Amino acid sequence: MKKIAILIAAVLLIGSGNVFAQKKEVNKAKAKLNSETPDYKAAKDLITPALTDPETKDLADTWFTAGKINYKIFDGEQRKEWLGQKVDSKLMAESLMACYDYLVKADEIEQTPHLDKKGNMVTDKPKFRKEITEIAGAMQNGFINAGAYYFREAGNASDNEQVASELYHKAIDCFEKYLSYPELKFWDAEKAAALKADTLIDDIQYYCGAAASQAGDSKTALKYFKQLLGVYKPEEEMYQFVIYEYGRLEDTVAMMDMYKLCSQKFPQNPFYARSLVNEYLQKNNLDEAMRWIDQAINNGDSTSIFYNLKGQIIEHQAQALSDEAADLKLKAKDLQTEANNLKKAKKNAEAEAKQNESKSLTAQSEAKSAEATKLLGDVEQWFIKAVAQDSESADSNGNLGRIYYNRAVEELDRVNAIKDDKEYRAAKAQMKSVFEKPLKYMEKAHALNPEERDYVVALRGIYYNLGKGYENKYQEMDALMKSM
Repeated sequence: MKKIAILIAAVLLIGSGNVFAQKKEVNKAKAKLNSETPDYKAAKDLITPALTDPETKDLADTWFTAGKINYKIFDGEQRKEWLGQKVDSKLMAESLMACYDYLVKADEIEQTPHLDKKGNMVTDKPKFRKEITEIAGAMQNGFINAGAYYFREAGNASDNEQVASELYHKAIDCFEKYLSYPELKFWDAEKAAALKADTLIDDIQYYCGAAASQAGDSKTALKYFKQLLGVYKPEEEMYQFVIYEYGRLEDTVAMMDMYKLCSQKFPQNPFYARSLVNEYLQKNNLDEAMRWIDQAINNGDSTSIFYNLKGQIIEHQAQALSDEAADLKLKAKDLQTEANNLKKAKKNAEAEAKQNESKSLTAQSEAKSAEATKLLGDVEQWFIKAVAQDSESADSNGNLGRIYYNRAVEELDRVNAIKDDKEYRAAKAQMKSVFEKPLKYMEKAHALNPEERDYVVALRGIYYNLGKGYENKYQEMDALMKSM
């Protein structure tokens, strides 16, 4: 029994020896820190193992000592910088970041309730808080410089995307440490309120967003840029940053919501309405595209692009109505044929029903055809405005020329159908002026965009119908069309 007791005592002594050994290392680190000629590197080497040792890692003294050592390393480099001496910027930044984490940990441990000898839950009177607040207050601006250091290093490493991204995120970590100051638990109420009123907060949030954007971390960039909407100047630039990051995330819904918001908030800038129009055109949502085109025009954006697009959309709508009218007309004709056959079969009631249905479809067809004709009448004015705004637009010239050319072809078909020879010759004589109307627009469009086959085909037809004096040009367009 005595031997067992001795063995237990030996084990306890061995364990106690490890505790004392680690505490001794902490004391040695403090001695290196506080000596007349401090050796901060040696102090750091001594304290580092104590941060993970089970016997010392839960002691506030361990973390406070580690924090103070790193602060002294940071402060030493900072003083060199002030004196214009060579500085180890990386060491300065790393020491600053470590100091912050260690001081926060020390205060957290000190403020953690624990059981006293009587079994009561108590919180000890803080031993290190006063010095922690002094050190933390003295080093706050260092996080701006440390973040700037990592930001510069990331820019220098731009040829290595992974390294650059890691450095940008280190910059964000530094800036976020600065932003966390108002929430640290060791400030009194007055100091915390002063930190919350810090005028640099918006700037630091912007730096976080910028670093995240450079790193390709759009989610983090949005976190900060969105906080600055309506706050940071220039105001519009923040909205554009948010739009850009949504675009990178391919979040089209959020991006279009921002376009809509900005088009209302900054109506003088046509970029947002134009972007919306483009998005809706890509989705083939012509009604919404037209709505934003009209809004842009009403806001004073009288660009050729919008006039041209409005004309094209109206023309598309007119063509859709014409197609519907043609389909209805064909169905009406088929129903009338059925009605005629039923009449022959003496099925008069059924024949009348079919005939009424045919008449209804014919009326619908005529209504849609009339609506299409009205729309096509509006198209010309928008293409005219587009050309007036930008006479060097191939698209606008080509569209206006095409409208006039199609009308000329329709008129030619009408003339060719005339049975009376005298009337035909009189009408035919007028056709030259009809085909001259699209000529200058199609020639301009072709000169601006010679690769567009539609312009070549139209010019070939125009030259052919103009006849005398245009034979060589016809031959040129005919050969060009066949080579395309």
